[in-house]
Amino acid sequence: MTTEKRDTKTIAGKFAEALGNIECAIMYLGQVNAEYDPEEHADDIRLVVDYGLRPCNPVMDFWLQAEQAEDALKAMLRKLQRVEPLAPKEKEGMG
Repeated sequence: MTTEKRDTKTIAGKFAEALGNIECAIMYLGQVNAEYDPEEHADDIRLVVDYGLRPCNPVMDFWLQAEQAEDALKAMLRKLQRVEPLAPKEKEGMG
């Protein structure tokens, strides 16, 4: 019983920590992306996004990758939050 309780507590703690880390990563990527001026590279972005051409400008490539990473993490967080009610909960008062 003690091992099961400790394992459950560890799983719940790890899940909560993972969600927190993803939320922090999204926040930091949002701060990075807020510094980007898409107007500066508007024509290049259209060629890359609309026509699938490889970015030739390393700066623009960085911003596009950061934006895609932020979007991917947001989608991941939404999925994890949907399964969060199914995750084992920490059990208090058992002993």
